[in-house]
Amino acid sequence: TDLILNIKQLVVSSEHDEPVVMYLRKQGPGLVTAADIAPPAGVEVHNPDLVLATLNGKGKLEMELTVERGRGYVSAVQNKQVGQEIGRIPVDSIYSPVLKVTYKVEATRVEQRTDFDKLIVDVETKQAMRPRDAMASAGKTLVELFGLARELNIDAEGIDMGPSPTDAALAA
Repeated sequence: TDLILNIKQLVVSSEHDEPVVMYLRKQGPGLVTAADIAPPAGVEVHNPDLVLATLNGKGKLEMELTVERGRGYVSAVQNKQVGQEIGRIPVDSIYSPVLKVTYKVEATRVEQRTDFDKLIVDVETKQAMRPRDAMASAGKTLVELFGLARELNIDAEGIDMGPSPTDAALAA
């Protein structure tokens, strides 16, 4: 179980749209680290110093690790494939590169005016993405979502609006 918990800490990024396989082959004695994984072209292991296991003198570890792109969180149960071969162990997938976000709003002044606010945002990410890039991506997503909200007075596709009391009053 320690090996599975350590594998869950791997930070990997892939340029491929389809699943790809990485291989790990190591003989003991010694530590097995993420640097021992052989990723294919277009796949990067961002935390190579992560210790995965320790092998004794006669120990040997061979693994195939499947890497996929995705969003959010996918549980091990959802990652399990029907009819998968014996020995394949699905693990949870956490695709979000963002670990933690905090914000603070402070009063600030510009020249003689003191009625301005200053937004301070602290973003912590995995090594796969810089905090600045995570903020830019979040901003892009917000702009797209607000664009959909702007279209609510028109019949926008992809947005389901339930009836409201105001709609019923206007229709009468």
